[in-house]
Amino acid sequence: MVGFGVALAVSALLDFAIFVGGVFVLVAWAKVFSVKPHSKIPAALWALTAAVCLYPAMFVIGWVIPYDLKDDEILRQFAGALFSIASFGLVISSMVLLRRDFAPTGGVAVPGSAALKRILMAGSVILLAIHVLGFFLIFLWRAGALGPP
Repeated sequence: MVGFGVALAVSALLDFAIFVGGVFVLVAWAKVFSVKPHSKIPAALWALTAAVCLYPAMFVIGWVIPYDLKDDEILRQFAGALFSIASFGLVISSMVLLRRDFAPTGGVAVPGSAALKRILMAGSVILLAIHVLGFFLIFLWRAGALGPP
């Protein structure tokens, strides 16, 4: 029964990541298009958008996998792990690209770019914290510290 609680906590973290990450991405896109519709879009925004879009894609892939397969649960867990790792990598790359995009020399010349940088950094840091907490919970659960896996 403890394993179900961990699965519920991880699912709640994913839902929270979709909501919070989606809000940050939508605010950042609104900031880019409100300033100037044809301004240069930072690569960090593309990476963060892709990281947030992978969460709903993970749920859709989980629903599409047929339930009558012999190892359907293992396949779902493997697909979920791949999407989580890919999203984690995109969040890290968003943070790296953020430093490059908003560097003092040769950075993005969008009016109000300091606010955009703060929005993207806050979204990236929050998603990174959610990933680390989720990986930590899964690791503890798999190690047996939170009950039988």
